Amino acid sequence: MKPPAVQALIEDLRAEILESSVGSTSESFAKIEDAATNNSFTLNREECEFVFHSNQTVRNFHEALGYPDDASVELHDLNVTSDALEAVERCFAAVDET
Repeated sequence: MKPPAVQALIEDLRAEILESSVGSTSESFAKIEDAATNNSFTLNREECEFVFHSNQTVRNFHEALGYPDDASVELHDLNVTSDALEAVERCFAAVDET
């Protein structure tokens, strides 16, 4: 289940971002796992387009998660800008792109 702060962030981003920089398909999603809390959840295509839109939205997402040290992200069928991807790699312990 998505943390409430993540849900709130997605709703805020939905109102702010008119056109996402993330390339996606109907098969796109992301899986987030926090080893410290043993919590995991999935972002659907639309949520990914908001959360991974820019380096700032990625940092805001990491903040909404509570700045976890051991969280990992799997990006499935997403084309994220290099700036946003660098932010993902800085914020999360492990990043896997498939």
